[in-house]
Amino acid sequence: MLLPHLYFIVGSKHFLNTNPSMLELEVMPERGLSNGQWELTLGMPLIQAIEILRSNYSTIKSVQLSYGEQMPLEQNILLDLTEDGIRLLFDSKYQRLKIIDIYDIRRVKLKYCNSIFSAPGITPTLEIIRQCFGPTRAGDRNIKQQLFLLLFRGIVFVFPLWNTGSSLVSI
Repeated sequence: MLLPHLYFIVGSKHFLNTNPSMLELEVMPERGLSNGQWELTLGMPLIQAIEILRSNYSTIKSVQLSYGEQMPLEQNILLDLTEDGIRLLFDSKYQRLKIIDIYDIRRVKLKYCNSIFSAPGITPTLEIIRQCFGPTRAGDRNIKQQLFLLLFRGIVFVFPLWNTGSSLVSI
């Protein structure tokens, strides 16, 4: 069984986002994301997440819903906040949020304990993540996919590797 996680995929491009209304989200390890007015929490029902997104249409502009039309109980339900770079994966049978995937961190401002670790002008490097979240184990290299995974309580940060995986990209 896959445990709930927040996934942060750290890309290799500099921040160029000029959107003044970008989401500013507090990361809550093993729990979810919050902006002070609403929370997306792991384990929440699909309908609750849809209501939160619907009632915040002024800040969350575009949401796409995907599910398996042929076999709806076999594939996850996906809410994709396309303009914010966030995917919410729900279990198809129980319709509970099991993964929050921030796939484009250039589109959101992220903080933990009121310390911003990702925003325009602040590029999330391995060192910044370690300073913000504290010490953790060394991390895992996936040479085949050219990725470095840094794991915290309920959070996975994914960094690209240089060529053969010998050193990390500093974004």
